[in-house]
Amino acid sequence: MSDNPITVSIRREIRDPNGNALAVLCIEDNEGDFVLLRTLLREAGFGKLPKVEKVATIAEAVERLTPSDPKKYDIVLLDLSLPDSQGAESYLRVRKANHKLPIIILSGNSDQELAEKIVIGGAQDYLPKDGLTSDMLKRSIIYSLSRQRYREGIELVADRLRRANQDLQEVQAQLARTEKLDSISRLAGSVAHEVKNPLATIQMGLDMLKNRIPPTDPLIAATLTHMQDAVDNADRIIQEMLGFSRDNGTVEFRPVCLNDLVRRSLRMLHHEMDRRHFQWECHLDNGIPKVLADENKIEQVLINLVMNSMQATGSHGKIKIRTYESTAERVPRIEGNRDLNRLRDGDRVVVVDIRDHGGGIPTEQLGRVLDPFFTTKPPGEGTGLGLAVCESIIGLHRGHLLLDNEVDPAGLRVRVLLRVPD
Repeated sequence: MSDNPITVSIRREIRDPNGNALAVLCIEDNEGDFVLLRTLLREAGFGKLPKVEKVATIAEAVERLTPSDPKKYDIVLLDLSLPDSQGAESYLRVRKANHKLPIIILSGNSDQELAEKIVIGGAQDYLPKDGLTSDMLKRSIIYSLSRQRYREGIELVADRLRRANQDLQEVQAQLARTEKLDSISRLAGSVAHEVKNPLATIQMGLDMLKNRIPPTDPLIAATLTHMQDAVDNADRIIQEMLGFSRDNGTVEFRPVCLNDLVRRSLRMLHHEMDRRHFQWECHLDNGIPKVLADENKIEQVLINLVMNSMQATGSHGKIKIRTYESTAERVPRIEGNRDLNRLRDGDRVVVVDIRDHGGGIPTEQLGRVLDPFFTTKPPGEGTGLGLAVCESIIGLHRGHLLLDNEVDPAGLRVRVLLRVPD
């Protein structure tokens, strides 16, 4: 019967004269037994002479097995009867110190049954000291390393399966959410179109009344003003609904600098900021790389986010805007934000970081503010579609929109993360 590939590979690695010598930690308090083991290891024909280190107690072994270099040793030879530990306790303490190292039990005649139980419990092999030969020791080491390699392979596959299952669950959740968004989007578009025509008729009638009725009566003038405000508010809601229904479509990607989009968005909001006596502070990193994005849609996101900050902060408020480059693993994963599988650890990203002093969002609502039609504003002051549109657009870019509360001063921090192309 031929050897399996892993065993052949391990034997080749051990025998390779150009490779590192086998590193063995021998936990043995009997000097005569240690000298015998070292002699047998040297006679076994491992290519380079094995490097054998001896410790006489479990305490010394634990100290050797927990250094900064976890791969210092290849295998452990363990005597169960030691001055500071006896029997199964010896094995358990060594295994706890380094659970990845294969351990071979060295047993006397009196503890052979115990050694067999320990092998069942995880040790790779046991060898009786009486009658031990170099061939027996060599064979045990080769197959112990082989079994350990198999075990590590199984653990690796199991870990990958767990990750794949987690990714699958995330994808399923994303698909379910996408289907829900598509349904809401179609409904929003349908409702908006149905309301748009009657609203246009109302606006025409209102314009006619303004032209026909002289503005001499203050009550009539105030009523017409209130009617116009109501029509404008309804039209804004319709535009948001239409925008939400359209923004689940395609994007036109091209290389853009997010600094340019931030500056352009602030220029467009300049008049509104002056009217509100609003201040902003910008720290734009001129060294950030370009990203692939639809500049009109990202500009829409930035305008919406800044407008939200102004509304949350009120007149004479202040926001801080910053851009910088980061990597995905350096961006904190905030509970309540979804679809974090859009970015992988190590991905380079450009971040637009917006902070306001508006008090933030209640923690229990933070995970819902990206849902369509959910709003923290009083009735009549928001549709709950603004952030949903932003989330949809950033999702089309395979980026992230992260929201979390700041404590001092109290406010909301919003980050737009877009991947830097390879």
